[in-house]
Amino acid sequence: MKHFVIRYQYGPKEVEECMSAWWRKKYKAPLIALLAMFCVFGVIAAVNRNAIWMVPSVTGVFGFLMFVVRERNAVGREKESIEGTYHVKDPFMRVEIDHEIRTTVSNTKNSIPLAGVEGVTVTKNMIVLLLAHDMSLGLKKDSFERGTAEECLAFMKEQVEKNRRDRKKFSRRKK
Repeated sequence: MKHFVIRYQYGPKEVEECMSAWWRKKYKAPLIALLAMFCVFGVIAAVNRNAIWMVPSVTGVFGFLMFVVRERNAVGREKESIEGTYHVKDPFMRVEIDHEIRTTVSNTKNSIPLAGVEGVTVTKNMIVLLLAHDMSLGLKKDSFERGTAEECLAFMKEQVEKNRRDRKKFSRRKK
């Protein structure tokens, strides 16, 4: 069984990187749809030389701006939540991953079953685990005390695929 230990300070930069990655992964399809809407209706307006076709295109721009504002607000709320929960701005986080994920933050311990990992994405400095119930967990790449970021990423990708197969099996059994 693989075993990883990650210890790092979960400061405002880490919160922002983790939350932004979560938002972009979760809302990737709607963002692509907004971009397509902007482009398609913009082209139609240009081809037909009719400004009325720009209205849906502009709506796509407003949709994108709303997404950016909501993401910024969510990052701000998460920073406030961390400070309110742990009474410090930059709590130290310790994460252990083996048969489950165990987190310790300022003497608060939690465990997450590996079956709760629904996805994984990578940013410049972090591996972001996308968890059940619209949660995420950022693992700072340069803070591995046991194992490496590359090994952990491979392990988590395997786990995500296993979880998908298990969910498919379970949903077939229910029918």
